[in-house]
Amino acid sequence: MRVDIFLICLGFHACQFATVSSQDILKYLPKFQISQPDESFVNLGESGIKHLVDSGNDGISQQPVPVDVQWPPAFCHKLKCPYYDLLESTKDYDLRSYKYSMWVSTNVAGIDFKQATYEAFMRLFKYIQGNNEKGIKIDMTVPVTTKLIPGQGPACERNFTMAFYVDKDMGLPPRPNDTRVFITRTPDNFTVYVRSFSGFTPSEESWTKQAEALYNALSNKGLTFETDFYYTAGYDSPFKIFYRHNEIWFLKK
Repeated sequence: MRVDIFLICLGFHACQFATVSSQDILKYLPKFQISQPDESFVNLGESGIKHLVDSGNDGISQQPVPVDVQWPPAFCHKLKCPYYDLLESTKDYDLRSYKYSMWVSTNVAGIDFKQATYEAFMRLFKYIQGNNEKGIKIDMTVPVTTKLIPGQGPACERNFTMAFYVDKDMGLPPRPNDTRVFITRTPDNFTVYVRSFSGFTPSEESWTKQAEALYNALSNKGLTFETDFYYTAGYDSPFKIFYRHNEIWFLKK
């Protein structure tokens, strides 16, 4: 049987059509439900569905989702996710300090958000399906992050770097066969301001709205953070309708 990967990718903000074996898809999905890396990521080698929840403004709750301080967080859905310390929690944001972690990443430059994120997702998905030097399949992890560097204007090319977390118990991940895919790592104390929110986020406008809300909250408090880029983080498959968890990250200076 074949299955539309449109629905699969939608859960990780990558929305176009393709087909892939349903058995392969289901094996790597959550059971229910970053050009060259910058100085924050050290290169280790080369390597429709409409909104189902209408809670206003594109089906996205404007109230942050409370953070579970227990480990692992409930929003990881018992999948492997990177460890962090919660340094501060407010009604507008959380401040997290992530431990050293490794990621498999790929970069796409383009104008269209859907096309770019779809292309990036498929490269990484093929990697965990076995498109690596060892030919091994790797379990899906969360979150799927995308670093977005805006262009000079709305019609200008932008830079998208998507990444899948590498489980720390795996050790050094196999080298990707696709030279557009590479292994990266985040250093200890990778510290980000995080805005959590619920709802489906199939559009770039949805992410942008939440990024603006976090930007304003941090700016109003006089906090310093990187403004040339931000990260999106998705944790849920598209089959999870309620209590979804999405995040925007700004890197603390």
